[in-house]
Amino acid sequence: MKRIAVLGEGLVEVQGAAHGLKIGYGGDAINTAIALAHLGQMPNFSSMEISFFSAFGTEEKSSHIVEQCALQGVDMSHTLRIEDKHAGLYLIESDANGARYCSYWRDNSAARFWFDHLEDEQIFDILKDYSLVYLTGVTLGIQTSDNLDRLLALIAQLRRAGCTICFASHYHDDLWPCTSSAQKAYQRMLALTDIALMTFEDNARLFGDPSSQAVMTRVLNQGVTEVALMDGAQSWACLAGQSDTSPASSETLGIDEHGNELGMAEAFNAAYLAARLNGQSLEQALRFGQASADNVRSSSNLVADAPQTVVVA
Repeated sequence: MKRIAVLGEGLVEVQGAAHGLKIGYGGDAINTAIALAHLGQMPNFSSMEISFFSAFGTEEKSSHIVEQCALQGVDMSHTLRIEDKHAGLYLIESDANGARYCSYWRDNSAARFWFDHLEDEQIFDILKDYSLVYLTGVTLGIQTSDNLDRLLALIAQLRRAGCTICFASHYHDDLWPCTSSAQKAYQRMLALTDIALMTFEDNARLFGDPSSQAVMTRVLNQGVTEVALMDGAQSWACLAGQSDTSPASSETLGIDEHGNELGMAEAFNAAYLAARLNGQSLEQALRFGQASADNVRSSSNLVADAPQTVVVA
């Protein structure tokens, strides 16, 4: 059994429905954890134990997220509960053309204060027994400056202990005081990363990369062993030391700006990672990842190339 630890944030999700508001839960890391748990139950995949590491409040909505994720097969026993905090919230709104807009309320989200309630040695002792640790740009962005340093030191220690480190870009500029601070954090993280799961949109906005190949070259030059990248209807993957990339494409896949919130990037990341952990080739993993993302897009009735706006309140 492969043991995977996912570090991140769980949020209450509110979106318009035919007869009012629909309330659920989501977030880039927790969506990936759920997708991995489902894939681990497939007969053609090796069993995977998926554990989520974060903090929640003690209010009803936080309890609901923890309970529902556990029912989905995610181990939630390592999540903390903080009495004076609560689960963050995001609202999805759609206009007449089908474009979706996300607004966030997460300043007092318990996940932002997770590291304040941890002892470094204790969390290392727990995480070192996992074969892979997964985190995202959002996981980095919600940390205070001091806790970001602690988190990166923990990741470095885990990597030295033999854990595989997987990092997904998921860049939200509203989480950072300035672009340069985000760039520095991402560069530090990539220097500790074995598997990087990138999107061209994230990296173009953050680093100004002119093409997908430029993203992959830059990421591999930072010492990453394997990189997979999504760019609209195409994706690529490459291993360090190889000049050729393995391409895959899907005619119906459309990744919008900030598509992460809508589940497509998480579906791709989970499927790609699960396929690679089960010994599939780069191209097989890419095609499986894109098929999974395409399925999310189709079921969500997303509009290709529709603009996405993130508003933070």
